[in-house]
Amino acid sequence: ELTADEQAALLARGGATVEVDGDTLTVTPPSWRGDVLRPADVVEEVARLHGYEQIPATMPDVRTRGGRPPMLQAIREVSSVVRAHGLHEVRSRPLAPTDGLMGLLAGDQLSVLANPLAKDAPALAPSLVEGLLAAVRANTVQGLPGVALFELQRVFRPAGSDVDKTLDTLVDGWRWTAPDGTVLPTQPRVLGLALQGNRAGAGWQSNDSWGLLDALAILDEVVATLVGDDPAWQLQRSNGVREGFHPGRTAVLHVRGVEVGVVGQLHPAEAERRDLPEPVIVGELLLEPYLRAVAERAPTQAVATAKHQAMTLDVAVIAPDEVSYATLEQAVRDGAGELLDDLRLFDLYRGEQVGEGNRSVAMALRLQAPDRQLTDEDAAATIEAVDAAVAAAGGSLRR
Repeated sequence: ELTADEQAALLARGGATVEVDGDTLTVTPPSWRGDVLRPADVVEEVARLHGYEQIPATMPDVRTRGGRPPMLQAIREVSSVVRAHGLHEVRSRPLAPTDGLMGLLAGDQLSVLANPLAKDAPALAPSLVEGLLAAVRANTVQGLPGVALFELQRVFRPAGSDVDKTLDTLVDGWRWTAPDGTVLPTQPRVLGLALQGNRAGAGWQSNDSWGLLDALAILDEVVATLVGDDPAWQLQRSNGVREGFHPGRTAVLHVRGVEVGVVGQLHPAEAERRDLPEPVIVGELLLEPYLRAVAERAPTQAVATAKHQAMTLDVAVIAPDEVSYATLEQAVRDGAGELLDDLRLFDLYRGEQVGEGNRSVAMALRLQAPDRQLTDEDAAATIEAVDAAVAAAGGSLRR
């Protein structure tokens, strides 16, 4: 670091007039230096005269961390899962007619624009169904044997709608407001699907067509990707009725008693009105609660790769039928402790050897330590710990 006097001396060498007042310099550049106009130019001049080689290299402080936010990463994972099933992503306009079809929570009010851009679509899109059906129509008129499309986009409902009640049940702190506090229309992210025709596409001798179960399987896999096997977030299905949908081929999806989605076949009359070949499968899933649940979780921590060979143990647990498998598995996991790397069920036995009303459940345990090779003593200690944990859960180990 240079003192104020040292800086003044350097600037004077360059022909500048300098007045020093404590740590403040008042610099008047010479008339021939038209490039010294700003304080930054004066700083550069001091560095040049002092010598750039005299200034040590210093890395700037980088305050921005790399990586994607959890919610953005989750959206990308959802898109990847759906694409893996052979669907193509589309983008439709966020506007819709006032009499358009709605899948998720149909019958809700609309957010009608005061000055719409198009007379045939004066409302913000409350559903992705209309846009997807228009895209299917645009592809089928080209003679394609099958169309499989999806869209991951926001939909819009007025504040206080049925979507609000669903979000209130599943997540906290979701309100959309303007900077001045004005409540905006509810605008959750929704995943929409539209399937029609041959799954394999042109050139394949196959009559395998897209069906209702295909759409349900895709949505189940999306949920599993986001929240795993957490029972609180699993989709429950029930028969449903939607305007424009086949009454016997429509499933409503629920989580914790509230509707989060719908999958169904377009009604034959509706398909004919739109000039669409049957059957057409349409589905919607409210993704906003799942995405917010993912964003609230702690980041996944990377685990160092083990350098030592793993050890495999097989254990057979005998327990009464009323003791659930989940209880037995958790007891085995608790007993194995931190050494447990993987657990797999591979056999279930009932018979005279285990007694009436009992069953034997066999599990394969993979044990591994990151810092050392496991020994027979570790195996014996693990077996004893598992035995004690299983006994506390109401079972016993077959020896």
